[in-house]
Amino acid sequence: MIRLKELRRAKDITQEELAKQMQLSPSTIGMYETGRREPDFETLQKFADFFHVSTDYILGREEKQSPFAALPVAGNIIKMFAALSPQKQEQAASYIAFLAQDDKKA
Repeated sequence: MIRLKELRRAKDITQEELAKQMQLSPSTIGMYETGRREPDFETLQKFADFFHVSTDYILGREEKQSPFAALPVAGNIIKMFAALSPQKQEQAASYIAFLAQDDKKA
């Protein structure tokens, strides 16, 4: 996989540590990094979730990471927000605006 090694090194973890997190063997991680083996879709999604990037970024189909890659909480909030009804989205946006105003006062 094109960017797996790059992402792992940026997170400053070893193949062994990543393997443990993904419930894979270190040799499997090594084979993914060298392109001798390809992960199934479920494993690819686990990598994307772990590194907070898209599967397309891992595969080299996107040049830039999501602006929220370093902010996993923001990415989760966006996913939850998108799942809300339009009425609930308006309520959530109003509450966020309230929090932002309150934060400016502090």
